[in-house]
Amino acid sequence: MRTKQQRLCNRILVAAMLVLSLFFLFPVIWMLANSFKPDGAITADMNSIAAFIPPLPGRGFFANYTAILTSTGFVRYMAN
Repeated sequence: MRTKQQRLCNRILVAAMLVLSLFFLFPVIWMLANSFKPDGAITADMNSIAAFIPPLPGRGFFANYTAILTSTGFVRYMAN
């Protein structure tokens, strides 16, 4: 059985790991949210919380992804 001190230490450790994981996932979330936006919207939202919110699905939602897959050799590059 664990003592109170060990349980407190474990809780502090878990809290620290959660904070660190959010710190390291922060750029990934930002990149994913902005991958659905046009270039102008990315720079316009830079100083607000809207930079982390993807646009609502609708017309042109996957425009960046279709442009990459159709106008470049992305699939070939990934195969290499």
